[in-house]
Amino acid sequence: LLADLLAYELSGNEKLLIQLDSRTVFMLKQLKVTKGIDMNKLIAYSIEAFFKERPELINYIKASLQTIEL
Repeated sequence: LLADLLAYELSGNEKLLIQLDSRTVFMLKQLKVTKGIDMNKLIAYSIEAFFKERPELINYIKASLQTIEL
């Protein structure tokens, strides 16, 4: 996992404001200090992995968007 995180290319320029609890932030900072893995990289990697592991969620979102009336 750490090798995958280090190799992950963080791309894009969108920024989001997220809210995390203090324990999670502490752990992310410790990972940065010990392994040099930026918290933005870890969060982006985790979200991408989440969607890759759950393609049915992507299909659900796409189908839901088609039913929205503008």
